[in-house]
Amino acid sequence: MKIEIGIKSYMLSDVARSCGGYLVGADRPIKSICTDSREAGEGVLFVALCGEKTDGHNYILQVLQHGCDAVLCEKFPAMPEAMDVSAVVVPDTLRALSDMAAEYIRDRRLLRVAVTGSVGKTTTKEFLCAVLGQRFKSYKTEANYNSTIGMPMSVMGVTPSHEAAIFEMGMSARGEIAQLSRVVIPDVALITNIGSSHLEYLKTRENIALAKLEIITGLREGGLLIVNGDEPLLRGLQHPKFNIRTVAVHTEGDYTVSAIHQNPEAWETVFDITTPNGTIFHRLSIPAIGTHMVYDAAYAVTIGLELGMSESEIRAGLLNYQNEKLRQNLVPIGNITVLADCYNAAPESMCEALHVLVSYAKVRGGRAVAVLGDMRELGEATRRMHETVGEEAATLGVSVLMTLGELGVSIAEGALGAGMSDANICMVREPDDLIPAAEQLWQMLRPGDVVLLKASRAIAAERMIYALKATDPNKT
Repeated sequence: MKIEIGIKSYMLSDVARSCGGYLVGADRPIKSICTDSREAGEGVLFVALCGEKTDGHNYILQVLQHGCDAVLCEKFPAMPEAMDVSAVVVPDTLRALSDMAAEYIRDRRLLRVAVTGSVGKTTTKEFLCAVLGQRFKSYKTEANYNSTIGMPMSVMGVTPSHEAAIFEMGMSARGEIAQLSRVVIPDVALITNIGSSHLEYLKTRENIALAKLEIITGLREGGLLIVNGDEPLLRGLQHPKFNIRTVAVHTEGDYTVSAIHQNPEAWETVFDITTPNGTIFHRLSIPAIGTHMVYDAAYAVTIGLELGMSESEIRAGLLNYQNEKLRQNLVPIGNITVLADCYNAAPESMCEALHVLVSYAKVRGGRAVAVLGDMRELGEATRRMHETVGEEAATLGVSVLMTLGELGVSIAEGALGAGMSDANICMVREPDDLIPAAEQLWQMLRPGDVVLLKASRAIAAERMIYALKATDPNKT
């Protein structure tokens, strides 16, 4: 993980001042910041983090020998006298990273938008950047840098010319989103939904909702909070210090979506949205398929309107949306089409992806084929939620199902229980080498089939793309 610092005059002494660290050695300019020793080099500040599996302090000497001359650390090893290096020493490098980011962004005149939720965070971030970019020079959290490490590092990439910034905030435990919110001090906060992810650790959806609501910890007084109005755990929220708006698709919200029409052949969805004053914006168009994508686009529309943007700006921004890598991308391979939506997965997003698969396969005149893998962090509900996904696949009419991973077996069991033929189901329990799995899948495929790839990040389901290309029996 490496981020270019957004200002040219950033110095190591600025790091020390912002996090209360002790500067060892000469002051020097910092051009970028990284936590991966393989990315360290001249002008790079290497942050030595203490993780569960590895300690960055063990790599300090190595990065210095490869040209890096600045380190943020908790303990600085003895150095050869001839080595010209500097360090900022702190009690806790993770805390120092947050303090540094908070100081870096504190006094900047910048519209700050914070996004969290169980699913849809990254897609919503991309819609927001596309819409806000029509009026503001906008910055967004890079890739999925949404953790207590990644998001503060992303803050360091904001430049003086940026007028708006969208920060994605993820979590693995209570307190983390609160910490990120205090770093950014957002003007606008958004919670996309409350799903099933993190049930393993937080036990209940109510606890997940409380964790997501930590996003208001740093929200400035008078700031705007946008929530999913279809979610009972969020609907009806009130707070004396913030303005709250709801966005709803299945019920009535402050901003209500209606008249959703999906055109899979054109890879387009259109919808209407009614505003609090009764104004209806008709046939807003997005280059994506699925109700879940409509939610994410509607959040961007809502924030744009609340900020006073024009209808033409918002329409242009929606059309300017582009998928992030591995999210709803179409990949032709031989005589089939792969729908790669495999960055991550939760039960809610898995079922939405199956709906998209079936509708797209129908307009293409092919069969719907699903390659689905493990979904993680679901706790005691793990087996049942995997079975539910399999049931959904069978009910929707998926023709062929391949599962990846031990948990994926429960997806297959759910599909069998809902009536899918055993002959159309293949289970790959240990998906380390996907070449044999791809060869087996090709035997079940027909020309024109559409193949969905969807699984949690740990499965890395995108490997199936390369395996299918490598084993394509029709390639010349």
